[in-house]
Amino acid sequence: MFLGLHTVLKKMGEHVVYMGRDLEAMSFAENYHRWILQVFEPYLGERLVEVGAGTGEFSKLILASEFKSVSLVEPLKAMFRVLSERLSHVCGPPLVNTYNSVFAEVAGHIREAQRPDSIIYVNVMEHIADDLEELVIVQRTLCERGRAFIFVPALRWLFGSFDHQVGHHRRYTKVEL
Repeated sequence: MFLGLHTVLKKMGEHVVYMGRDLEAMSFAENYHRWILQVFEPYLGERLVEVGAGTGEFSKLILASEFKSVSLVEPLKAMFRVLSERLSHVCGPPLVNTYNSVFAEVAGHIREAQRPDSIIYVNVMEHIADDLEELVIVQRTLCERGRAFIFVPALRWLFGSFDHQVGHHRRYTKVEL
């Protein structure tokens, strides 16, 4: 139990699969998400992709702004169901597409259909085993002069049992990022 939010972890072979609500149980932190979006916003384009949308806590802030299109990618079925429910009340601009998949599997379709100029990862990249390959996919998917927005946990020396429990592969230094 972390701040009253239930997190269930399940071992599958060598991989830890997160089965809780939002990654790092941050769904309660609207001000935290507003701050991150405020940092990104001056540089965002008009056609956004959020990878690892979870249950849509950050997504709802994006959707409250004026963008042409937003694609939300979430691989976990339980979180995707909640995300879809939340989005059922959203109508009219921006155009919203949702994908219950990992980004690598839908990146080509998103590139062709949307020509994204902004791809966002908020507390997601640390969960991806091959983050360098993910960034290659991001580069291929973005339109010319597009931008990736990546927010990750810092300070490698803080990597510990909590990181393992929520399926982190790493924390980042500024140089690595």
